[in-house]
Amino acid sequence: MNVLEAKIAPNEWKRVDHIYKEVPDIKAYFRNENDAKLFKSKLKAYLKQYGNKTNLKKRPIRLRKI
Repeated sequence: MNVLEAKIAPNEWKRVDHIYKEVPDIKAYFRNENDAKLFKSKLKAYLKQYGNKTNLKKRPIRLRKI
């Protein structure tokens, strides 16, 4: 099982579905690591394209195995 997390403060990470609630079809948990990496790249592209328009702050995102 893999989870995508966004950094909100030094040494503090929260799930991306809690941080980026406005992003359509967002989820944080993945069974397959490749699916998680693909979603991470899509999320980063979305934030790059729409981040300024929607006031979403681009944050570091990590993939963590649980």
